[in-house]
Amino acid sequence: LISHIVSTEVTPDHHLFSTQDIRDIVKVWKGFHQDVALITTEKDAMRLQQPDLLPLLVGLPLYYIPIQAVFHQDDERRFNELIKSKVLNILHDKNKL
Repeated sequence: LISHIVSTEVTPDHHLFSTQDIRDIVKVWKGFHQDVALITTEKDAMRLQQPDLLPLLVGLPLYYIPIQAVFHQDDERRFNELIKSKVLNILHDKNKL
């Protein structure tokens, strides 16, 4: 349960975290009470799995918010039809060779 947000760090989409990014985040975190959790998106959590970053994250209360894609209204059906059409075109073109 989140009681309140004490700090935010905004990065551009597809940001590749550097060791300095993590050091800066840890420095800010250490300025708060140790019961403050670090929360990120699932997408960014995957980027934090770089071998050079993992040692810097050990022992930190790091959590991520899962991401789930949801189609609106009739978009799922249209999306599936588009993908099926593209795959069938590729298969058809391969059979021409």
